[in-house]
Parts: sequence; C-alpha cells; structure tokens
Amino acid sequence: MSEKRFIGYIEEPDVHDGVIVTATYKNGFLRSVFDKRAVLVLVLTHEERLFVIRFSRVRSANIMNADGMRLYSLSEMHAPPPFRKFVFVDSDEKSNRHCEVEAREIASTEMKEDFVPKEAIMHLRKLFPKQH
Repeated sequence: MSEKRFIGYIEEPDVHDGVIVTATYKNGFLRSVFDKRAVLVLVLTHEERLFVIRFSRVRSANIMNADGMRLYSLSEMHAPPPFRKFVFVDSDEKSNRHCEVEAREIASTEMKEDFVPKEAIMHLRKLFPKQH
C-alpha cells in the first residue's frame, strides 16, 4: 500500500495537457557502476514551451510507448529513501502508455529559442496538436 502513496504534483514545469515528445533511458554497465543512469523526457507544454526533464542517479525506469503521451500530471509517489518516484500520468486512463522513474534527482530546463527555433516548436505542435 505504501508504494502507491501520493506525495504531490511536480508543478514546474506545468505539464498538464502537455505531451511527451520522447523519453530516453540512459543506462548500461558503466553508468550503473558510476551511478550515472539517467532518464531524459522531452515535454511540449500546452503553452508551447519545450522542457527537458532530467532524472539523475536513476534506480529504475519503466517506460512504455511514452512518445506522444498526453499528460494529466507529473506526480511524485512514495519511494524508499534516498529515492523519489515520479509518474507521468496519462490523461487517457485506458492507454497502455506509461513513464515511471525512481531517481534521486530531478531537474528541468526550458529549451528557449536560443536552443530550439520557434519553427521547430511549431512543427512539434503540428505533430502533437492541442486537445481542447
């Protein structure tokens, strides 16, 4: 029961009604040995802001069909310390898509026009149109 205990929403960035563009788990033997496993999730928000959410010092990740997942929230659930469990909640409850990460650290970076041209963000919006 305690493993499913809700702690709270991750508010920044606001992913509600956003979409996961891609999710990548960087793992392997050397990353495991040096505690460098990471998960990178690229999210296009409803406000057409592009974020990379980076989970570092990852213990485990369960990612299935996450690309294109329309998000209800990014929630934190109970995990044994020193880890934190993060769940990208799909707005479609019947979907087979999911993205869950247990990690020690989380950080987000907005990819502003200095890094990603506005045309690229508009192209992503065409691939993943807003739902009303």
